Amino acid sequence: MKKLVYLLSPFLLIACEMVLDIDIPEFDPSLVVNGVFTPDSTFSLILSRDFYILDNRSDDLQNAGVDGATIRLYEDEKEIGTFSKDSIRQAHGAGFYVLDYHPVQGKAYRLEINKAGFNSVMAMDRIPVRTPDISILSVDTIQSEYEAEIDIRLQIHDSPGKDFYELQMYQLDFGLTFLGDSVTDISEYFTPAYFESDNIIFESYMWERKVFGDALFDGGHYEILLKLRGVTSYIDYLNEMYGLELRGRLVLEVKSISEAYYTYFQTAALQRSVRGDPFAQPVQVYSNVENGYGIFAGYSPYRLEIRP
Repeated sequence: MKKLVYLLSPFLLIACEMVLDIDIPEFDPSLVVNGVFTPDSTFSLILSRDFYILDNRSDDLQNAGVDGATIRLYEDEKEIGTFSKDSIRQAHGAGFYVLDYHPVQGKAYRLEINKAGFNSVMAMDRIPVRTPDISILSVDTIQSEYEAEIDIRLQIHDSPGKDFYELQMYQLDFGLTFLGDSVTDISEYFTPAYFESDNIIFESYMWERKVFGDALFDGGHYEILLKLRGVTSYIDYLNEMYGLELRGRLVLEVKSISEAYYTYFQTAALQRSVRGDPFAQPVQVYSNVENGYGIFAGYSPYRLEIRP
């Protein structure tokens, strides 16, 4: 597609025009895959599309979901089945797919996706064979004038060979139902807990998760200190205000993740950290989807419950 561009001289008294022919390449939309898988759950993924940067729909996620695609799953080259539309999440928009099959550690899984108007895409990954081996060394609560800090010291027992991990923390939260001023019902649910650590192995810029490799402790034992602030403050407030006896709980989730998973989240975190900085180098988010974008990756989780 060609465009005519007119350049005006800043010297208006001697204005001139220059006509340039600029070839603007045609935009071909691509499919975007977002799916991670684990032995704990059956397969699910989100399929969307990209837009031309000047397209008004590029910021509207409701327009990005893609329905009507044929998505086949293979396990070690054997066809397992075809994804179907997620009847539960379809109320949130297009592009949600599920397959009632649990993945197995060590097996290779391949997606093949076809949709009219798009190039066919393929992605492949596997769940790491090793499950994380973690132990909690200590949990200390440090009370300051304004809030409590919880320090969790843990140790990773790593196996020889290249491994990648992800840490996430969740805290127990409470929903209260009232009749007048009285609490009639208490519901419990877990929400992400944001934590800090100055450990040199963490390269991720996301507070809600940390991804890292074992290059500094391959085959050895490695200690990590995590710090959480304000976790108990809200529970203390509820107990004091309504005469309750609520107790907080934390869940530490450590995942053994594939290299594709690790690279994707590292580059996504780095891109987020430089967003809005006009002097930063642009960051290309990693993708293991051929002829498209996104991530299809496996992980194996291990969870520990912690009572502050």
